[in-house]
Amino acid sequence: GHGQAVSAQNVSADLERAGRLDRTMADLAGLLQDQVLGALWQGSLEQHPNQKLAARWFTRRGFDPMVAGKLLRQIPSRYDADQALKFAVALLAKRLGTPSTLPHEAGGIIALCGPPGSGKTAAAVKIAAAGTSRFGGNSVALLSLNNRGIGGQEQLLTYGQLLGINVRAVDGPERLADLLDKLADKTLVIVEGASHWADEAPRQAQRRALSGLESTGLRVLLTLPAYGEARYLDRVVDRYATPGASGCIITHLDAAVSPGIVLGTVLEQRLTPLYTTSGPGDRVEIESFDGSVMVRRLIQEIGSSNPAMTGPNVVGVNAHGAG
Repeated sequence: GHGQAVSAQNVSADLERAGRLDRTMADLAGLLQDQVLGALWQGSLEQHPNQKLAARWFTRRGFDPMVAGKLLRQIPSRYDADQALKFAVALLAKRLGTPSTLPHEAGGIIALCGPPGSGKTAAAVKIAAAGTSRFGGNSVALLSLNNRGIGGQEQLLTYGQLLGINVRAVDGPERLADLLDKLADKTLVIVEGASHWADEAPRQAQRRALSGLESTGLRVLLTLPAYGEARYLDRVVDRYATPGASGCIITHLDAAVSPGIVLGTVLEQRLTPLYTTSGPGDRVEIESFDGSVMVRRLIQEIGSSNPAMTGPNVVGVNAHGAG
């Protein structure tokens, strides 16, 4: 009996020491996080301590401090920390926006451009399917500038047969204008661009061809993979955006470690997100983009220790009047 009592006392003492150690580590982690936040925001949090909670929220979700800082500077100084956080998150949803009309609803010509592996084919097929549901197969065409070899072309033709739409491979961007003229009777034409990530000359040739067609109503949509780092995503925009390109599709959303990275790129590059895609291989799902839904997903996926962020009206209530 005495041995058991001593053993229980030892366990209790060990647990108490472990608890103190955990609290010390948590205090150190919090202190380190505050120091990192202070360094990232270069002293602005000292002047505006009500922004610290919001700064931590954005940092945990991968937002670049420069991008988040532009939102934080809009927070009224009279707000306490909880109000400041709700205001910043609502403002984020407002800035991300929600498109009033999507390409598969409005029709026209859209070209999907982006790096290899960014989900252009899957997105193109899904948009074509949505257009087919709306306009009928005879009114939709899918073109591909992607020289993917015989197997890849057959796969795209198979998709076309399943949807009952016209699918064609385009032999070079210089032939695109003529082919689009022949498809003038189509309500919706989707062009899948080639990647040419490492090949400057063909990428620029494609860019010039698409840019020249923007005056006829063609819209370039960039495919931004949500798993990309900020520098990589900036290079994607630099390499594939045409002068008139402002729309984008956030792809592979389910693979994003920090969704704030791609959303920060969208804000910084002044892009308009229209769709998101997620899911593996041939089970890819496409959804229309909604800024409020995206922000709610950020709250739910990473969670929030702040009770103010768990209510039903977190998004869209406190940012009225903020530009």
